[in-house]
Amino acid sequence: MSINIEKYRKHLAPLKLGKEREDDIIRFVYAVMDEFVSAEFGKHPVQQAIAEKKRKSL
Repeated sequence: MSINIEKYRKHLAPLKLGKEREDDIIRFVYAVMDEFVSAEFGKHPVQQAIAEKKRKSL
């Protein structure tokens, strides 16, 4: 899934960080949230590996 950086830039505008720094922060926060969602819904690579190991042991 791609991220629409411009959609979130307005939230950082008051901080006057510059476009490059804003981009970095938005990408970082997006990556963190993506990991939380993946972990919650069983799509994290570790969870997939555990599920695969369980399937093979049956």
